[in-house]
Amino acid sequence: MASLKLADFLDEEFLALVRDLADYEGWVSSQTIADAIPIEVRNVGSRLAWMKRYGVVERDTRPGSRTRNDWRLTEAGEALVNARFSKSQATTLSKISDDQLWGLSQELSSRYETVGNAAANLIRRRFTASTVRRKYL
Repeated sequence: MASLKLADFLDEEFLALVRDLADYEGWVSSQTIADAIPIEVRNVGSRLAWMKRYGVVERDTRPGSRTRNDWRLTEAGEALVNARFSKSQATTLSKISDDQLWGLSQELSSRYETVGNAAANLIRRRFTASTVRRKYL
């Protein structure tokens, strides 16, 4: 059975799964996500609740909705899932040396202080996951 620990299942992977499994209106149930991974639905619900706090998913609260277990990406969530570098940007970043990466981290840190809450939370969580996943020598 899969794990929904941040280091095992990154936010960008989870949000892409929400998007990929969504119906034509963008909604997907916790159960559908759980079945796709596979994992217990309560773990999916917990992750979605956190993602809601971060502002990247929303719960279906429409009057007459058949369930309160349907979720979809918010506008911020859509933007983050769809964020891509151009080919030239990706090439430039791949050529950065370790010492230049230090300078880039300074630039990213300064920019991080000014981004919206949804992006800031996911950026912070991505660095946290990378720290856990990194194999220190």
